Amino acid sequence: MSYDVHITRAGPFGTMTIGGEFFNWIDEEDSVPFKYTEGRITVSSADDYVIHKLKEVAAGLGAIVQGDEGEIY
Repeated sequence: MSYDVHITRAGPFGTMTIGGEFFNWIDEEDSVPFKYTEGRITVSSADDYVIHKLKEVAAGLGAIVQGDEGEIY
């Protein structure tokens, strides 16, 4: 994982930079930004592969992984 104070992503309407504390999980194919805000770590559009990684990180922190609808993974 790497740490940064902003993240920049290219989209269909241009490039966007978002400020904050980001921990980027980088694997062979992609980078997944984990954003830390007020004691919470959030990830946008997490698929099963990312949720598995979230659970690994949460276990190390003594935390839980909770979805947008309140579901616990």
